[in-house]
Amino acid sequence: PSPSPSPDPSPAPRPPDPVPATIRDIAVAATEDTTVTFSLPQFTASFQGNSDGALGRIRIETLPSGGVLNIDGAAASLGDVVTATQLNSGALTFVPTADYAGTVTFNYTASAGTGAFIATPKAVSLDIAAVNDTPAATLGSGTNTVYLTVNGATVIDAGITLTDVDSTDLDGGQLTVQITTNASANDRLGIENQ
Repeated sequence: PSPSPSPDPSPAPRPPDPVPATIRDIAVAATEDTTVTFSLPQFTASFQGNSDGALGRIRIETLPSGGVLNIDGAAASLGDVVTATQLNSGALTFVPTADYAGTVTFNYTASAGTGAFIATPKAVSLDIAAVNDTPAATLGSGTNTVYLTVNGATVIDAGITLTDVDSTDLDGGQLTVQITTNASANDRLGIENQ
């Protein structure tokens, strides 16, 4: 009898479908009037790569309000690309508008190496905490900073204005004035609320 033919060998297993790279939202804590410098680890932590490799670059998809997003010191534009090398050197920064506090958001996408960018962008949210700004005193016209003891009491400024960017209502606040140089025990400095 003739030998029976061997069964067909099983087909080679099919390689798994490639897993697409993904990104996540990024949250950053910041402080009023302080430049935020983004780092490569902030973006690599949100990047889930695939067989194409590690994070290679990001692309700016929307611009934030409340300040200026910069790349290497120049204002960023929609579609600007920031490489991993630039992120690692601190080239991506956000400069908040003076005295701005609140949440600022811009969208980004990313790619592994120089491959295609991920189709769905994610958000970078900066929570900018307020700080207590120092009130400012603006001297009025006719300021007199010269005082002679023979003249008695002298009005130094009849039109000084005190402002505080943190509050337009100064009622209940405390204002302290002092003589810092050339004072004697008999000198007095006072404020009249008019």
